[in-house]
This record gives sequence, structure tokens and C-alpha cells, in this order.
Amino acid sequence: MQTIRVGCLGLGNMGSGIAENILRAGFEVAAFDIRPEARNRLSQLGAKAAQSPAEAARDAALLTVTVLNDEQVRHVLLGDDGAASALAPGAVVIVHSTVSPQTCEQIAAVLAERDVHLIDAPISGGASAAGDGTLTLMIGGTDEAVAAATPVLEAISRERFHVGPVGAGQIAKLVNNLMGIVNRVAVGEGLALARAAGLREEAMLGVLRASSGNSWQVEHWRDMQAVARDSTTGAEGMAQMAKKDLALAYRLGDELGVAMPMAAEAYKNTAALFSATG
Repeated sequence: MQTIRVGCLGLGNMGSGIAENILRAGFEVAAFDIRPEARNRLSQLGAKAAQSPAEAARDAALLTVTVLNDEQVRHVLLGDDGAASALAPGAVVIVHSTVSPQTCEQIAAVLAERDVHLIDAPISGGASAAGDGTLTLMIGGTDEAVAAATPVLEAISRERFHVGPVGAGQIAKLVNNLMGIVNRVAVGEGLALARAAGLREEAMLGVLRASSGNSWQVEHWRDMQAVARDSTTGAEGMAQMAKKDLALAYRLGDELGVAMPMAAEAYKNTAALFSATG
């Protein structure tokens, strides 16, 4: 049986783990990142190091996109030497980046003119889950395109939720991130209050875990502090990512007429979101 070729665009904290798990699942992988060292690392694991998005997309049945923001998604797909110029009819693009639903819808329309399909499958779980293939995916797209992409989606995730058409996965991710980030602000403020009053933070976390103040952010507070310390982007970079996601969620709420005052307040406090202290 012929090996399916998968192109992987973006080999950062999340994209590298995704590409590695696709390799482990037995797919042929062509990987691109603007950093030569990231390409070289994947090539040492058995991937082809592509020199451009178009080269990574050539002969690929599936193409994953795990870059930072809307502008980068547009660039690697539709820009000069972008992947769209090389994708064959019938190919499926999988956008793992967290971007606006409209960006996915607009790019999907452009790709459809080439008989190329797009699904959005933003990810939750962090770099460790990307590395061990246990991500959670929120998926938007047609049943046919999602079915075609399923072998790759299964290789990188533990849970998958097909929530609607193109763009729906992004909406689900923005809702999740909005709630998680706002809660992180509340947990950080609460712990700061406890410390100022003379309570030990670890003792307070124990109280919260056993009480009504518990949440995912409480359960994983120490883990997220470690991520902030160890991440290649650092606490500041992670806070900027959170700020980007809050802005996308707030913009979506504005378009739909949904008031989100807590999102606006959290946006003002992103600088302290991923502080590695305490």
C-alpha cells in the first residue's frame, strides 16, 4: 500500500510534536519551518526538510498548519511560494493554529477554487500533549474532509470533537480559551491575595482543590508556572498568545452582539497571566 504523504508547516512548540507523531504513525512527512534548525531536527527523525511551504505541500494528500496567527496562516498558504500553489486537487489542509473563524472561511473559499479542502482543528493540551499525541482537537469542516483527515488527526490526539462547518472549530477553541484565561486571572489574583495575607500558596491551592474554587487552572497551576519558565517563548510570549486569543474572542462577541466585560478586563491583565513567580 502506498504511503500517504503529509506536509507539515510550522515546527514550534506544538508543530514539532504534531509532525513527530505523524511520522511515528507511518506517514511520509515533508516539514517546513522558517528556522533551519527546526527543519533539520525533523529531518534527523526521518522527515524531508522542505525549503518552502510549496515544497512541503507538493504531492501531499494532507497538510497541517501550526503557525502563530492569522497573518502567518495566510502567508504559508496563499503567499509567495505558499502551499496552495502546489497542493493537488482533493488535498485537505488542516489548520491547527488558533485564528479567527473568518480567516478559515476565507481561505477555505480560495482553496475550494482549486478543489482543495480545508478543516480547522485548533488544539488544546500544550506542548507535552503535542509530544505524546494526546491533544484535544476542536474541528470544523465538511464530513468528507474530516473523514479524509481522520488518520492524521487520530495520530496526534486523544479526543476529537467535530463541532460544525469550517470555522466552528475556531469558535469552540476561542470559547475554551476565553474561559480558561479569565479563570487564570481570577486564580492569580486570589493566590496573590492569600500570599499578601500571610497564607502559604501551596496550602491555599490545597484548599481550592477541595472546595468550590477548584478549576482546571487550580489543578494545573504549578504545571503552567513550569511551562512559563521552560517555554521557548517565556512567560511574556505566552501572555501575548493569550492576549491574541482574547482579542479574537472579544471581536467575535462584538460581531455577534454578545457582551463580554470579563474578557475585556482579562485582556488588560495579560501581562501577569503567565508570571513564573509565586
